[in-house]
Amino acid sequence: MRVLIIIPAFNEESNISRVVHSVIDFAASYSRHQVDYVVINDGSVDGTEDICRAEGFETVNLIQNLGIGGAVQTGYLLAQQFGYDAAVQFDGDGQHDILSLDALLRPIEAGTANFVVGSRYLQNSSSFRSTFMRRLGSS
Repeated sequence: MRVLIIIPAFNEESNISRVVHSVIDFAASYSRHQVDYVVINDGSVDGTEDICRAEGFETVNLIQNLGIGGAVQTGYLLAQQFGYDAAVQFDGDGQHDILSLDALLRPIEAGTANFVVGSRYLQNSSSFRSTFMRRLGSS
């Protein structure tokens, strides 16, 4: 299975290098599927584009900020155009865990799902902890 990791990024200069390298390192040691990535730089006005260029990351630079929906749709269109079997959204701020990829792909591989949504809110599934205000708004 060919998998494209879509990394939407808007003003992520402090995170993008770490996030992309985590995906690259994982893909290099992962033998179940071919894993590629693309950073969708969503019109960032900080150093995100410069970092991606300097590090040679696979990147699409949008000329203006389209928002998360437009950035992810760009990634899905690329996945379709280049014949990927699966596309996975992986946030540019580091809140997603690449080690969860296998769990996300299992239902697709088994033919029991065409679309899978992971959750960082499941009990004991992640060390991620959102801000108090976000947790308040989500409850």
